[in-house]
This record gives sequence, C-alpha cells and structure tokens, in this order.
Amino acid sequence: RHQPRSRGLGDVYKRQDGLTLNRCVLPGFRSKDRDRRTAIIRYNSISGWMAGDCRMACLASTDSTDLTNGQTDPSRETHYANSLTVTGTVTKTAVATGAELMGYSGWSSSNYLSKSYDGDFSFGETQFTVMFWAKDPSDDATYITSRGDADGTETWRIALDRNRGVYFDYGNGSQYAQTSNTLRNEWAFYVCTVHAGERGHVYVNGNEQSYQTRNYAPDTLMNDTDWTLTVGRQAHTTSSPYVGSIALFRVSADVPSQEIIRKIYDDEKQLFLPTAKCTLTGTQ
Repeated sequence: RHQPRSRGLGDVYKRQDGLTLNRCVLPGFRSKDRDRRTAIIRYNSISGWMAGDCRMACLASTDSTDLTNGQTDPSRETHYANSLTVTGTVTKTAVATGAELMGYSGWSSSNYLSKSYDGDFSFGETQFTVMFWAKDPSDDATYITSRGDADGTETWRIALDRNRGVYFDYGNGSQYAQTSNTLRNEWAFYVCTVHAGERGHVYVNGNEQSYQTRNYAPDTLMNDTDWTLTVGRQAHTTSSPYVGSIALFRVSADVPSQEIIRKIYDDEKQLFLPTAKCTLTGTQ
C-alpha cells in the first residue's frame, strides 16, 4: 500500500519494498499534465523518470545476472506492466565502475528483447515518446528499438550512428527524422518524440538536435495487430542490431516539454557515475 509522506508539487510514497517519487507541473497529480513524472526506487531496480502516461519502463535492473532465453525483463511501470521477453542471451554489466545500475548489451540477430502485439502502443491520432540511455554507437547505423513489420509500416524505429547521429522513423519510408550531429561513445540520454501529423523531435542529453531530414508524421500514427516491439535489434529484420549498451528504456503516450527532458537528464546522469548507488536497502 502506498502511504503519502508529503504533498504539493512533489509527492513521496513509501512502499513496503521501495519508494515512489511523483513530480508534476500543474497543481495536483493530474492525468492531463504531460510533464508529470514518476520514479520507482526499489531494492533491486530504479525506473528512472517515467514521463506522463508511461506505457513501459524496462532495462532498469541492478542485478548483474544475464538474461537468458524465455526470461522476462519486467517493466517498472506498474499500471500497464508491459514486460519484455528475452530471445537468446542478453548481457548485463554495470554502467560504470562500482555503479549499481546495469547496462544491457550483447545484442545480435538472435539476442534481443521483444514484446508481442499490445494495444498500449497503438497511439493513433495522438503522440508518443521513446527515451533511453545508450553508449558505444557504431560507425554505421545500428538499431536500438523498433515496432512494426517493414520500413514502410511501423510505429517507430530508432538507430544510432556515431558519424551521422540519430535516425527516428515514425511511419512509412519517408516519414522520419535524421539528425546531423555526431555522437560520443560515453553514456548519453536519447529522447525521440512525435505528434501525429507533425515533425518528430530528437534530443540528446537534453538538447534538441539539428536535422538533415525532418519530415511530417502520418496523421494517424501507424499500427497493426501483429506488430512486435523489439529492443536491441529491428522487429522486421535481423540486420544491424545495436552494438553498444542500453539502459532505462521507456515508452510514453505523452510528449514532455524540452524543459522536463532536460531536468530528467540532469537527474539521471548521476546514475552513470562510478560507484553511483540507486537502490533502497535495509529493514526500516
């Protein structure tokens, strides 16, 4: 049972096995406040900030045990509970020396995470946000995540390319954004947002990127009832799996403001420092 510990623009709830933090911009924790955010800290995980109507918050463990075929990586978002299932083996390694948070790696055509069709990721005429931390992008485009069955039919597909930047596809073959900024090797915070019928936005470490291409999304964001969501490789092909590490992967049905994206980055970057602790332990 959640027990409120404080009230106002920031609420803290004590759980039997952890702590829930709530932050909002509008008075009260209102569902129409797209900038509201929640974080759940437990003895073995930390969700990171879950912005707005969050539908998934995975890759958030502090347990260093690798994941093997058929196991699940649970969502730390507790309402929708959209967990990911392992195909093959996914490796977990601390994000920095002595840090508690794990980065997930070892991606390949046969080692990845996925979730079969779920209507929670059918956003229709609204909007969505995909955010995650990643490091060690390749000199060529390799794919962090996708949802769909082909290049021309997908809700999203996101790749990182050290030389060219972030590729964010949100529709058919021409409905995408390609940034023009080079990427660094160290851990960085990536956010991709789009409203139906509008241009997509890409942020790295809280800063919106410049674009080589930035086209309009479809008026109705694409969906079909057999589409799979994948992390670590593309959903519709085995080519170009991601080569580096990923952590704190989240999907939301809201689009937070750039101010909130920057605040999330400023808070979460502390988790990627050497010896950073991020769990609650003890008997009190």
